Amino acid sequence: MMGLAQTFIRILVLISATILVVLITDSMSFADEENSAAPDTSEMAKEILIDWSIPLLILGCILAMAMIGASYLIRDERRTNLEVEMGWTEGET
Repeated sequence: MMGLAQTFIRILVLISATILVVLITDSMSFADEENSAAPDTSEMAKEILIDWSIPLLILGCILAMAMIGASYLIRDERRTNLEVEMGWTEGET
């Protein structure tokens, strides 16, 4: 079951990275010379809040899941280290 979850997360990361690359290369800043001027503040805010909202939301969720997973790994490792240092066995905890 855990292998299925890891594969699913890897596929999600690959898909979101692909979407972000496509959006970045299709952005206004890479357009023809007639649109070569940098976007002003309101245009940039519109792009970030409207055009990029779903990919950034997905990326944020994936990063949050990664941080939660890392915190569980650190907690488990600290507990194991404490058990080894104190000489506890599994039945005593």
